[in-house]
Amino acid sequence: MSHVLYPYGRLAGDTVAPRNDEGGEMISISTSLPYFDRLHNSLWVNTNGVISLLDELWQYTPDPFPLGDGRRLIAPFWADVITWLGGHVMYRETTDSSILERATTDIITAFPELPNFHATWVFIATWHEVSFYWSTGNNRNTFQAVLVSNGRYGFAIFNYGDITWTSGTDSGGDPRTGLGGIAAQVGFNAGNGMQYFSVPASRTDAIVDIETTSNVNIPGRWVFRIDSAVIRDGGCHTDGTIAIFPFFGTMLGGTKISISGICFEDASVNIRCKFGDKDPVSGWIDGNFTATCISPFLAVPSRVTLLLSVDGGSTYDHQTVYTSVDPDRLVADLEITENSDETITIEWHASSIDGNTVNVRLHAFDETTGTWDTVAQLGTNIPNTGSYTISTADGWIPVAAVKTGALSVSAGHWNSRVLYGEISTYLAVQTTAPALCQSWYDEDRLLPDFLQELSRDFPCPRTLFQAREDTGSFQADPACVPTSTSPRNCLYHPGAHHCVLSIGQTSQGSGQQCCYTERRRPVLDGPGRGTADRIHASSKLRHYGADIYPWNVCCKLSSNCNLYFELRPANDGAGYVFPWPGWTWGDPHFLTLDGFSYTFNGAGEFLLLDVNNGEFRLQARMEQLIQDGSVVNATILTSLAMKENASETAQVQLNEVRTMDILVDGQLTDFQELTVQDFTGFVVTSETSSEARVSFHSGISVAVRAEQDMLSIAVTLPLRFRGKTVGLLGKWNADPADDLTTPGGVVVSSDSSIQDIHYQFGLLWMIDEEDSLFSYGPGESYSGFSDVGFIPSFETPPVTPEFQAAAEDVCGDNQACLYDVLVTGRLSIANVSIRAVQEYTEQIEELFTCVLLDPPNVPGTLVISNYSIGSVATFECEYGFLATPWERVCQSDASWSDAPPPDCVVECPPLIVPDNGALNSSDNSYQDVVKVTCDPGYEAAQCTVTCQKNATWSGVPTCNVIPDPTCHVRFSTFPAGGNFAMYDNRCHWFSRAIDKTDYTSAERFCETRGMRLVTVKDSAKQEWIEDYIINNLARRNFWIGLKDRHTETSFMWSDGTAFNNGDYSNWHRVDNPPKHHKLRDCVIIHRVRKEWAVVNCNKKRNRFICETATC
Repeated sequence: MSHVLYPYGRLAGDTVAPRNDEGGEMISISTSLPYFDRLHNSLWVNTNGVISLLDELWQYTPDPFPLGDGRRLIAPFWADVITWLGGHVMYRETTDSSILERATTDIITAFPELPNFHATWVFIATWHEVSFYWSTGNNRNTFQAVLVSNGRYGFAIFNYGDITWTSGTDSGGDPRTGLGGIAAQVGFNAGNGMQYFSVPASRTDAIVDIETTSNVNIPGRWVFRIDSAVIRDGGCHTDGTIAIFPFFGTMLGGTKISISGICFEDASVNIRCKFGDKDPVSGWIDGNFTATCISPFLAVPSRVTLLLSVDGGSTYDHQTVYTSVDPDRLVADLEITENSDETITIEWHASSIDGNTVNVRLHAFDETTGTWDTVAQLGTNIPNTGSYTISTADGWIPVAAVKTGALSVSAGHWNSRVLYGEISTYLAVQTTAPALCQSWYDEDRLLPDFLQELSRDFPCPRTLFQAREDTGSFQADPACVPTSTSPRNCLYHPGAHHCVLSIGQTSQGSGQQCCYTERRRPVLDGPGRGTADRIHASSKLRHYGADIYPWNVCCKLSSNCNLYFELRPANDGAGYVFPWPGWTWGDPHFLTLDGFSYTFNGAGEFLLLDVNNGEFRLQARMEQLIQDGSVVNATILTSLAMKENASETAQVQLNEVRTMDILVDGQLTDFQELTVQDFTGFVVTSETSSEARVSFHSGISVAVRAEQDMLSIAVTLPLRFRGKTVGLLGKWNADPADDLTTPGGVVVSSDSSIQDIHYQFGLLWMIDEEDSLFSYGPGESYSGFSDVGFIPSFETPPVTPEFQAAAEDVCGDNQACLYDVLVTGRLSIANVSIRAVQEYTEQIEELFTCVLLDPPNVPGTLVISNYSIGSVATFECEYGFLATPWERVCQSDASWSDAPPPDCVVECPPLIVPDNGALNSSDNSYQDVVKVTCDPGYEAAQCTVTCQKNATWSGVPTCNVIPDPTCHVRFSTFPAGGNFAMYDNRCHWFSRAIDKTDYTSAERFCETRGMRLVTVKDSAKQEWIEDYIINNLARRNFWIGLKDRHTETSFMWSDGTAFNNGDYSNWHRVDNPPKHHKLRDCVIIHRVRKEWAVVNCNKKRNRFICETATC
């Protein structure tokens, strides 16, 4: 049997133990070994065929398991071994890649439900050709224990070479043969007198044949999983329970499920799998240890019973639970890309399909029959390359529309895995989308109203913080989360940062979806807004047809989003109230639902909270703290059990190996690969090994965190349960004074001592055994945890001044923190109290906090001291002063009161009438314009002055004596060679032939020299310009001061006045002003006809005319 042994000996790197009769040396190991739910960093390889975990073992005659007294043993062959007479005990710790690969293969073979296991550490102990005590013969035994772990899982492989003796002479064995007497013990012992596993034939003569037996169908090898409370046999058994991998898959079906745990005699076994109430599906044998079935279409996310038959469906003697999952919570097997050329590209991992060719299909959900049907075969016997492109040109599928469907790829045979893409809508002709949208709108608006009830029962949280923390009522929408890297993230809410879905649903089956910006505000308009769902998202396919299909045809495939959002509006959060929190942490400290703080160190199981006379119950287990092997006169929270009405029971408890275990109806549930799981009555979210949230359909939420070997919890309750609670978390009625109410209704004073609270209040909430919701592991019981007589430290113990100073330095004024550190003697525990108080404070602040307030669209400063309830936001004008006081108040529902935009009044000082002139108005408010007119012989420095926002005028009204009227003298900056002319007492300048330019340059030329482009507002001036050009200049086009460059067909003169219908014009076209002139926005006087024409403003071949800008 040597082939089963792992390499050993000095050449393999083993350490050889000294020759002796009993005991062994302590060996420190580099990886913590998980064993019986405990972690171990050292072990002893004892001569007598045992690896011990807590101390060396001197005992040579094996006692029957279970054993107490801390004898935590791994026994490949516990018997009276002696190496003085020959043989060796040797061992090594290794991370050699070849050994790790071998161990990985051996473990996966023995436990097919763990195909992703990968060994990271191996310890090999070998007893090579060892003899027994007082042997007079030559019988020798060779055996080996191989310990394997990845840090979370732990395994033991017992390998046996030649086994020829079973007991030493002091154990009653024959001195020549080593047979008879008390034979060797093989198995595992936790050391608490309760938990153990004994290999069959242990302590009997038959154990001598162990090298011919196996639990993994390999003679001489036995494999076990050892990390949990119960040791698990590897391999298969005729009457064993079954295990499956994976334990979950898409509700659309097509998941390939491996089933192990029972033995399948040969490949002819007739396998049938029955998933819930679905028709049985055929399976097949993959090997001695596994059978395989393909999951059928299961319609909804749920946990279903999976029954297994090995006789073609005549009997179903084996069962487990399979989880059907919303596809949005899984990574899609197919990546679907909609291309711009009316094609769709499908991509997948070719290795996921067993076969060289695949079939591509389109499936659709039939809402009438509830079936999942194939509506189109889009590709047959396609090469399995991992990619395929199909055309979606008109008529590509044989039906007008697939409201709720998905593309799939499979090998085509009955036992093939099916890969699905994401659920989507597919149209035979894309241009039918607008009509389909209208049809949906016309039909849906006639259905019964669901919005009123939905808004009442599930109003949206007012901030993103509230949405994330209200885990009793809302959960993250997996299709729109900020952590997603999917290109389809927030596809249905573009621009949103994070969306949540209501966990519960109305009596009509409706659900709420709420979306938020990065600034934590709700999105109430635009494409990213939240939506009301006629069908709750838990009914995935019906929800898609009722609420997402219309989005596809109205928003994605057409421009009719207004119709969609009219019937699926966002909820504004009116009426929302954040659920109130209660906390428990540390050595246990309690913050009741009314905010009263106290400490209670009970030992046993207690009622934390009862809601509405048993409608919801939350129980806590508190155990005495053990510090460095010594008990401390304090307790910690180690386990919680909770149940609501007819829900399953959720239990969360500390675990040294896995940090925290979550049990549902007593069954350990794995969240490593599926972090959000639905159960009867609640949803559990556990994204890390140390945190979990249990969200009940009533809106009650329990958040649990494992830290420093203790549990901390936060419970939130909807407002409707106020006045309906009892227990250690208090009588929730907004009066902290009566929170210490006993089961009998007696109110203990809130200023009572810790000791009085312990005896007069806390202990009275210890539950009776028949009321316990807890499930108990091997050797555990209600009585084993309950200790009414336990007396905790009611005062902090004396410590050294140095430790006292260190504790005060860490804890500051946090008294709960200081108590925990001083009682436990652990500075590290301070973080638990500090974090709990900080998070509670932040939660309360957010609970009573309004959202960030956008400043008004008025120049000025929004003044807010804080965002708590009752705080007032005011406004300071950047210019001027408020006409009336302006404020917005943070109201009790965490919303800001309404207010019109602030009215900032700006008043300029009164204007002084200029000498030799007049003003047309005495107005002096912001944006008031006052016109300046001057007496004959005088001209205004500027025609108008404007009251500006900084309460100053844009200029000073002044009338100056008109200088030398000769134009070339007044406007000396104009170049020589131009033509000045006087019309209506105004100078005009006609540009030179070399000054031909575009409109903008001409405009700038005039303005920088104190003029503007000419205005022509009557026929007399038009005639004068025509005559001047004909008589004095060459025939050229001339720019005039008229354009519509900013707003099409809205022409403006260079003096700022509008050109209106009915005004004088000289257009060469009939329409006045001309229309449809596209990029032609500036006006010229044509060189031949002398009519006005609209041309491109960028033309540089035109001359121009400037004129004096007068008032």
